Amino acid sequence: MEKLIIGTIYYSGGYPEPNVVRIDHYPWKPGTTLIMYEESPSHLNHMYSTFVQETVRLTANNGTIIIPTVTINGSSFDLEFYNITVTAHDMRNDVLQNGTITALDVIMTLGDLGYLSYELKWFTSLQRAEYIYTYFVQKINSDETVGRCGFLYEAGDTDFKFPGPNYIFMGADTRILTSPEYLRFFWGCL
Repeated sequence: MEKLIIGTIYYSGGYPEPNVVRIDHYPWKPGTTLIMYEESPSHLNHMYSTFVQETVRLTANNGTIIIPTVTINGSSFDLEFYNITVTAHDMRNDVLQNGTITALDVIMTLGDLGYLSYELKWFTSLQRAEYIYTYFVQKINSDETVGRCGFLYEAGDTDFKFPGPNYIFMGADTRILTSPEYLRFFWGCL
């Protein structure tokens, strides 16, 4: 069977995670590792088809990111929202261009709409990861990070839902969104 070369990338303290995130959507940080490996054409075509679907959705919405389903599964509540029009908050205009929509912008947009309250916390390092430099969602409504447990997230096409390759260890403030089919924040422990 023919194999094609693709890449995976991970940050300081991380490990290679199978994922379907576009490699050009990873900001480079000190301690980053890039690994090239062989993958089957069918898997690569499946990944590519989801990128095409996102681009078609974005074009159909005249360049506006509208996420069909946003779910938040806290430790004490569950919320679901539909057709959320996301606005850029430019929290990371130090590494991303103004107007770039990230996964964090979804939480901030829901806060702007009055659907939830949230708090963010800046981390320069975390556990064995020496270079994080990212905002984490510290609190949504009454659920607040405790020790190693807090809000994680995934975004993308429903074909790759958790525990699949849409969930990766990348800060929500730098996870660039094109026009995902869904986004979910959920309670978990690292």
